[in-house]
Amino acid sequence: MGTHRSQGVERPHRTVTVVICSRDRRERLLRSLRRVAEQSCPFPWTVLVVDNGSSDGTEAAVNALAADFPVPLRCVREPLEGLSHARNRALEAATGDVLVWTDDDTEPRPGWLEAHARAYADGDVLGVGGRILVELPHDASPEWRAALACQVGGPTARYDFGDTARDVRDGRQPFPFGANMSFDRKLARGVGGFRSDLGWGSGVPSEDSEFFRRFACLPGRVLYVPEATVVHRIEAERLTLAFFERWHRGRGRAKVRIESPKRQEKLLKQLVGLGVKAARCRVAELRASSLAERLESLQARAQAEGSAVEVLARLNKLRAGW
Repeated sequence: MGTHRSQGVERPHRTVTVVICSRDRRERLLRSLRRVAEQSCPFPWTVLVVDNGSSDGTEAAVNALAADFPVPLRCVREPLEGLSHARNRALEAATGDVLVWTDDDTEPRPGWLEAHARAYADGDVLGVGGRILVELPHDASPEWRAALACQVGGPTARYDFGDTARDVRDGRQPFPFGANMSFDRKLARGVGGFRSDLGWGSGVPSEDSEFFRRFACLPGRVLYVPEATVVHRIEAERLTLAFFERWHRGRGRAKVRIESPKRQEKLLKQLVGLGVKAARCRVAELRASSLAERLESLQARAQAEGSAVEVLARLNKLRAGW
């Protein structure tokens, strides 16, 4: 196997595994896999699909596709429902030195995989977040398009910070999102992988952000690489106020699971503050004059309400002697 040099040290070329976790979204998954098949990579690469307990024939469809796939493609099952369980199964089953992740509702653009792989030519790179562009339904209203045009993260997972690569650990932009991220597999296992009390399936997002908070404490860089681009397709059923409210309520719950203090008096004070914030945001939501303003207030209210639910649950456990 060939080698490359980084900071005067000779290192072996890395191998790469593309990972997609999926549950009961066979047709969307196959569409994404067709785009992955069009990629090229300077290092040996494979593709791994984690079937998170699907009942729609996902595993059989992937196995059938594998016969004509340009690189080795395999499917493994993870019966425990939840994205973090599926991601941790991938950490165990994948063989690549670098894992490149995307979702079953994205379409990687040409050069996506190569951009991820080449970023690791510098030996101090721990992980990479690629650009995530958003494709709304063709019949989305101009009001929705305007409201979501500059939103970062959230239900759309937009991750677009221009055309210049940079280290994201300076705090000026979020850590990479799971729809388009990569990292060193052994280092990821070393920090404990993904928390199973986070991640969709548990009703709570942010398993990717929480992981990178721990992972980025290791020596090295986490890069934003704009050339590693995917397009996130938003289904029409997700473009509703109800879906956005549900998503942000889950985000509020995640914040408490990640950050909340355990002392009872601090939790009580936090609960009161969250109630006040939710009430104020509800008033602002009712007074909003545009969809963009309403979404902003809805997001803050739903996150406050979700956080309050988690704080109350933690208080109840403390009082029960937990």
